Amino acid sequence: MGRPIEGRAALLVYILVITLLILSIVNFCFTLLIFGVLRVGPSGMSGLEFLPDENLMWFLQRTDIQSIVAHRSKISSFKGQDLNIVGENSDVVLNAGAELRVGPRATRVSRVEEMRVVSPKTGKTVFSTDFKNFKIPKGVPNLSVSEAHVKKIRSPFNESLLITSEKQVYLKGNAGVHIKSKNISVRAAQDIHLKSVHGKVVLDAKQIIFNIADMQSPEPGPPQYRLCVCGSNGRVFRVAVREQGYTCNHVRFPISENPCT
Repeated sequence: MGRPIEGRAALLVYILVITLLILSIVNFCFTLLIFGVLRVGPSGMSGLEFLPDENLMWFLQRTDIQSIVAHRSKISSFKGQDLNIVGENSDVVLNAGAELRVGPRATRVSRVEEMRVVSPKTGKTVFSTDFKNFKIPKGVPNLSVSEAHVKKIRSPFNESLLITSEKQVYLKGNAGVHIKSKNISVRAAQDIHLKSVHGKVVLDAKQIIFNIADMQSPEPGPPQYRLCVCGSNGRVFRVAVREQGYTCNHVRFPISENPCT
């Protein structure tokens, strides 16, 4: 028989055995925790099922996941069942080149040339941003855009057209801006600028009312110009600076007078 372990060597052996025992208990607890979170039972996972023949993964219960990378960019539910995607205190973002962000206050679609809403029953396009005569769908009280390039904006008959912004509203036209209505009301918290680059500002009405406490005409100062360079042909031209912060990007020319074409 071998010599028994005594003294300091025996103490080290006992410490090693106790350490391994503690690690085994901790590992067992973590295993039970993982089984509880994934709901793993004798018949498998109760909240998740893999369908290898269809290359599908079926979530049977409510599942909390931070992000999902979908195969072939397709996420769907079974026929006759709804698919509910909810963001807890955050937006739901679907990103497949184009981005769809659904939040509690707004739904945003970005990085697309055209957005269409198609009826799943009839297959017809209910809404599209590429409509030549765009109409706001029924049930939508207003349309919020940062910038829109249109030929004409018109409200329905006997209804008012309201254009508003929390900061500033710019109405620009390469060939002019024409506003026609039975009554036109322009209101601003600070300043209102009416400007014509190559012509006049014409107010033509039966009665024009200015409700201004103190109206003064500013003294004209010396003209100021800014040099601009065309990116296509390198041609240099000057433009008159109409206001502070006016840059070359604000210049709009008719096609026949555009120096960059």
